[in-house]
Amino acid sequence: MANKILTTAEGRHAGAFSSGDWSRFLGIGLIWGASFLLIELVLWAFEPGLVTWMRIGFGAAALAFLPSARASIAREDRSRLIAVAVLWVAVPFTLFPLAQRFVTSAVAGMLNGSLPIMAAIVAAVLLGRLPRRLQMFGLAIGAVGVASIAVTAAV
Repeated sequence: MANKILTTAEGRHAGAFSSGDWSRFLGIGLIWGASFLLIELVLWAFEPGLVTWMRIGFGAAALAFLPSARASIAREDRSRLIAVAVLWVAVPFTLFPLAQRFVTSAVAGMLNGSLPIMAAIVAAVLLGRLPRRLQMFGLAIGAVGVASIAVTAAV
């Protein structure tokens, strides 16, 4: 793993979204956004730390019904899996309920929604080229939206 440089590759599908693609995109957005509303509702009854464990527990319970989702993990990959579990699950799952004690679920969701914008920026850097003009326009609109919500939340 030493001396590895971060790289990325082109996506597999460069065409326009089909209606099925838009449906999946909308579904993911609804599921992702609803999680922040549900966190806010659950925080009325439980402490943020318990909300973290509840999210992990319910996720594990859902996966228990999908045996095909389980696979053996090579011994050399376990430390990386633990690092990802802590950085991508435990930390955000704890910080979002803590943050939502001070900001609304809408603000938390929109700030988290900036992740795809940041991912596009990182991908552009790794690919060594900018997105197409229409994609840049969409990224700019998204960035302005996230910034305007963040600014109004701070006021």
